[in-house]
Amino acid sequence: MKLKIVAAVAAIGLAAYAKAPAIGYMLDISRDKVPTMASLRRMVDVLSALGYNQFQLYTEHTFAYKAHATVWADASPMTAEEIRELDAYCRDRGIELVPNQNSFGHLEKWFKHPEYRPLAEAPYGGVKTSWNSSLTATLGSTALRPFLRMPMPPIACAGRSGH
Repeated sequence: MKLKIVAAVAAIGLAAYAKAPAIGYMLDISRDKVPTMASLRRMVDVLSALGYNQFQLYTEHTFAYKAHATVWADASPMTAEEIRELDAYCRDRGIELVPNQNSFGHLEKWFKHPEYRPLAEAPYGGVKTSWNSSLTATLGSTALRPFLRMPMPPIACAGRSGH
């Protein structure tokens, strides 16, 4: 019953956007505990009932990159299999799943590890960060790659000094 009420109220607000090609919702799964698959499926059901057609999962260190286990070892990351399962669940409900792998200024969980520190613009603190093309290429070739709409360009510098 609550879902029907929420859907009815939200439909009034979404009616103005009905002609928009994408009506999306972004969920940050990099803060605290990553939602369970059951929770994510419930959220997709609600989004579908509300008329959304896009769902973004924002991640920083909460995807289980096979070659980068050090980064997510202390988190509860989503696996490639879970992403594929969620993608199918979304697709069955008319929603496009859009992975949102943050980079540049949000790599603290990466750069705190010695093997990634040399990639940072300010390796021992500060807010400056930098990616080199080898790390970008490594991340771009993982399980999220099929979801990307365009090639990931090599990035030389993206910290404060790069603005």
